[in-house]
Amino acid sequence: MFDNWASNYNKSVIKSEQEETYPFAGYSNIKYQIIDIVAKRSFAHILDMGVGTGEITSPLYNLGYRVTGVDLSEKMIDIAKKKLPNAIFICDTFQNSLTKLNAQYDFIIFNYSIHHLDYQSQIDLLLIIHENLSSQGMIIIGDVSTENTLDMNKLHEKYDSIWDEEEYYPILDIYQKSDLKNYY
Repeated sequence: MFDNWASNYNKSVIKSEQEETYPFAGYSNIKYQIIDIVAKRSFAHILDMGVGTGEITSPLYNLGYRVTGVDLSEKMIDIAKKKLPNAIFICDTFQNSLTKLNAQYDFIIFNYSIHHLDYQSQIDLLLIIHENLSSQGMIIIGDVSTENTLDMNKLHEKYDSIWDEEEYYPILDIYQKSDLKNYY
């Protein structure tokens, strides 16, 4: 699916954001919040889980940050490689890519990507990938998200006609009630 979407992905994001509709309403705001968090450090090694076309990490790459990008789509990675020619790329699932990571990262970013895993798989992945964080490292999740299931259900109802039932957007309560609570 993402290989087919790669050439029009950025246009889809812009259209959804301009129309302030699900799923990309507020995308630029999230993007710049992530960039602002990372840019507070003069240097960082970044792992972009779901690098896509490199839209989030390319400004940081251009400032001299080291980037490793993981994505399932070869075509998305091909576009990202043009923006981040010296970055490291892994074309694989999140879970399979873990065995290929051989570094500590200052930031691990999931931007509009972790929702492709069910909630337990998200939690399991976050617990495992935490081992790849440097001592002052941070995991950043930018995505459609809510504080509780009730609010997510309301969002689902609002966008029911275009809602993807195979996506599991982060819900803070679910994370806080899981083993992730030990890392807050």
